[in-house]
Amino acid sequence: MTDDGPAPRWEAVDEVLSAALERPADERLRFVRARTAGNPELATAVEELLAAGDAAGSFLEQPIDVDADDLLE
Repeated sequence: MTDDGPAPRWEAVDEVLSAALERPADERLRFVRARTAGNPELATAVEELLAAGDAAGSFLEQPIDVDADDLLE
């Protein structure tokens, strides 16, 4: 017996999200809507992930400018 639960949906989300991230930021939403036409649940899932990525910005890309010794005092 196989589990056909949410895996196909997340595979689709991953596929569309990965393809969207390969495009310039100003083209992503249009691309997602065209690629997910007829599947609003998929569109919403991908758009929410794109929005979360935008909201996070470069959070992990910037090094922390803190002297470790200052934290231990």
